[in-house]
Amino acid sequence: MSHSPDTLNESPPEVRLSPVDPAPLLSRMEKMPGANEVQRQRTREAIPPVYRMVLLQDFEFWAHTVLSEVAWAYYRSAADQERSYDGSMEASRRYFFRLRMLRDMSNGSTKTSFLGITSELPIYIAPGAMAKLGHPLGEVNLTKAAERHGIVQSISANSSCSLEDIFDAKKESQALLYQRHTKLPIVVKGVQSIEDVELCVKQGAQGVMISNHGGRQVDYAPAPIDIPYELRTYRPDLFDKIDVMIDGGVRSGADVVKLLALGAKAVGFGRTFLYANATHGEDGVKRVIEILREEIVNTMRNVGASTISDLKPEMVGPSGPWVGANRPLYATMD
Repeated sequence: MSHSPDTLNESPPEVRLSPVDPAPLLSRMEKMPGANEVQRQRTREAIPPVYRMVLLQDFEFWAHTVLSEVAWAYYRSAADQERSYDGSMEASRRYFFRLRMLRDMSNGSTKTSFLGITSELPIYIAPGAMAKLGHPLGEVNLTKAAERHGIVQSISANSSCSLEDIFDAKKESQALLYQRHTKLPIVVKGVQSIEDVELCVKQGAQGVMISNHGGRQVDYAPAPIDIPYELRTYRPDLFDKIDVMIDGGVRSGADVVKLLALGAKAVGFGRTFLYANATHGEDGVKRVIEILREEIVNTMRNVGASTISDLKPEMVGPSGPWVGANRPLYATMD
């Protein structure tokens, strides 16, 4: 389907032309599948069980083999020459940790909160659209997996499931974020500069999602990780005035920890969950969260942070020796 199932119900009567006779379409669908579809079916049977998926990239690899050409193009596409898409991941590789080793790591916790919502992990499901292109249950799989692991799901206005279906699937106490919801707190998505973060603060927003929309909209957009680095360098006060969330170019738990140290409250994943939904449905989405939990915990322990609040800006910065111009302005000597 190419639009939300709510679209027709929300449209004025004058734009509804006439009923559609599904018989011809069904007749075509009942014909023998083509060569590509046969190959995808065989590949799907060969997909490793979900517990064999050990990296987030595993889901992307297998999703490419089983998704239709249309679905893969929709999920994976990016703007123009894909400089924004590639640049987001390349930028994350420019930031390295400054490890603090002589600390007690016997106990720890990944629990955090943002926008007044408690989360078991400092991650959320970013608002990626059209989950039914990968699995017939669509966004409902994401909702159920998010509840199981105690994280937040942000719902796209272009979801392939209706809001009614998604809210029917959620538990009563489960927190969901919806793009078109005007009830406070107000969160502005797609912010990509210090100036716009400041404007959001002045206008009373409670949160910003720093994002270049997966590199889909504008080529040569700034890499998301560079914005919190600029904020930390020139306007660190803004982190105390608004909850900063971020998505884009994040491919591991280590990437998450880097962003948290710079000041992000939570880190979103979009395509990764769509790929996992396509390969293993709800179980795949759950496995992504489990992998991220393992990677986040291991990274935190190894950099010297037993809790999210222990992560400090001076624990991460540009690669190479922190000497001269390469030393961050926020770095301390303790």
